Amino acid sequence: MNVAVVAQGMLPIPAGDGASLLLSAFCRELVAQGHSVHFLAYNLPGDSAAHAQRLRADGIHLHACPPRPVDTGEGRAAFFTHALFPRPGHFYTGYHYADWAAGVLGEARPRVVFAYMADAVSAVQACHQSGGFRLVALVTDLDHLVRRYRKQVTPRRGLRGQAYYLRNTLAERGFPRLETSLLKSCDRVCGSAYHHQEWLRAQGVANIRYFPVPVPEPPAAGTQSPVPGRVTLVGSVSGTATLAGLRYFQHAIAPEIESIPGLRVRIVGGGELQPDLAGLLRQAWIERSGYVDDIGAEYRNASVVLVPTPIPLGFRVRIAEAFAHGCCVVAHRSNAAGMPELEHGRNILLAETGAEFRAAIARCLNNPDLRESLGREARKTYETCYESRRVVRDMLAYALAE
Repeated sequence: MNVAVVAQGMLPIPAGDGASLLLSAFCRELVAQGHSVHFLAYNLPGDSAAHAQRLRADGIHLHACPPRPVDTGEGRAAFFTHALFPRPGHFYTGYHYADWAAGVLGEARPRVVFAYMADAVSAVQACHQSGGFRLVALVTDLDHLVRRYRKQVTPRRGLRGQAYYLRNTLAERGFPRLETSLLKSCDRVCGSAYHHQEWLRAQGVANIRYFPVPVPEPPAAGTQSPVPGRVTLVGSVSGTATLAGLRYFQHAIAPEIESIPGLRVRIVGGGELQPDLAGLLRQAWIERSGYVDDIGAEYRNASVVLVPTPIPLGFRVRIAEAFAHGCCVVAHRSNAAGMPELEHGRNILLAETGAEFRAAIARCLNNPDLRESLGREARKTYETCYESRRVVRDMLAYALAE
């Protein structure tokens, strides 16, 4: 069966962030199940030729469209027009690539199109009915919440920065309505964060169902070799969720845990660390590795995987990945909102304050039996809930159901 997957500015190649990991696992599992996969990447910077060759070797046909110039107007009049009368194209880039997407889909003739996030829906919505395909949205985050939280963790520099912050805040008042209207136009919606799915359902998106993010089986699962005292944080340090977590770690957790004997914290992930977080690396007990090719080794060598993200945004793929490796995980309780499979005391320890994090981390580091029990139950949860073959099979069945 021909299947198309559409996304803005990204490829189904793991790049250290949850979106690329989801798309990679999803597309490769579709290929493994015998489907012909066409991946449409629009607004994609750089030369895509090398990526196309790599993806072709994995059975994925890449169709890439580089960034197009978008005229949003200039000058003071355009600035205020954007704030007071924003057009859909101001929020969603996909509208500007609808003609390109229609041409590619017309040639590929897929039976079902999976659009990653509402932006991709905006790219294919116009040709949905005439194209004769089933349109299914893949939603991990709510776009209006991403913008809200991103503004909270991004500094506003100078008067110009303040002006744009106020303009965007005004413009985004109707953003949730636009987002939900796009998702309502889909035949199905797969929501990969439980609380966001519930919110969308309350807004009238009735054709929605929760599916966790699919995570492939790690090549060396079950070969744990934890380094004593090592607590590992994983994630691109420029991502919204990771950035919020690092700030919370710096202010609330680090002062509480620095006196734990033998503690070594390792921060793993690409991206440029914000200047206000540079103080973390001046601590002798904290190190940063940057991007690593073998993230599995980082999970296997961690005594505790720490996920301090304090905002209820999306689905924490790093928790599901850690579960796949059978890791002992300590996380902020907010992450359970999107992952109902998390059970405090059974497959994870959840905390909300610096003192609670200290107690949980110290318990795990000092109690090998507890670490083993949490890791064993985490692995069971992965096998029953997050394993990619199971999740993708169920998503495809839902997408095609009458």
